[in-house]
Amino acid sequence: MPTAPTRRRQALVLALAVLGVASLGACTAGSGPDGSRPVSSAGPADPADRADLRRFYGQKLVWKPCGDHLCASLTVPMDYARPGDGRTFLLPVAKAATAVPGKRVGSVVLNPGGPGERGARLIKDGGADAMGPGVRERFDIVSFDPRGVGESRPALTCTPAGSSETAPGDDAASPPLVPRTAAERADALADARATADGCRKASGPLLAHVGTVDAARDLDVLRAALGEPRQE
Repeated sequence: MPTAPTRRRQALVLALAVLGVASLGACTAGSGPDGSRPVSSAGPADPADRADLRRFYGQKLVWKPCGDHLCASLTVPMDYARPGDGRTFLLPVAKAATAVPGKRVGSVVLNPGGPGERGARLIKDGGADAMGPGVRERFDIVSFDPRGVGESRPALTCTPAGSSETAPGDDAASPPLVPRTAAERADALADARATADGCRKASGPLLAHVGTVDAARDLDVLRAALGEPRQE
């Protein structure tokens, strides 16, 4: 029998998928016939060269011991279209340093995926060991809590403050984890939409800045903060 946290994660994943589909049109506005985005010649090709993003790309991670690993915080703009408006996310970052410093080549960043997975916790729980001894000898293994997730500040919430209602997905009558019939798929979609509505009500404008494109841009800022070169 799936546990309540498992059901909550299923509901949140489905809800974020519903939200993603709803916003897809806005993300692809202005695309070419093959789905590609037009390339602007108005600004620098490397976002690190943009004056309003330099402070984010120029930051250095300050590592501190956290158990057997090292931890730091990464600051990223909440809205990459308006990075100078003062709103930011503070993302926790964790690192398992290379096992053989003399052989170090660089960093491998693990994207925790999900949505909703916590990368810093993954490192602290020994996730770097899954990379194998050959990789561990040559690379620092790094991961992070994506914006809105885990110990990110601010973090997304889908339960209104002070609400005594059961969180979506907690009810034993929630749709099965793997819907197999048309009725079960309809129930799962309805449950996801209800969760998405809860996220909108509880998180307000924050929800618009928690998405795949934003997380990808955060990864590039993390790459720069780790001192790793941009690959052309």
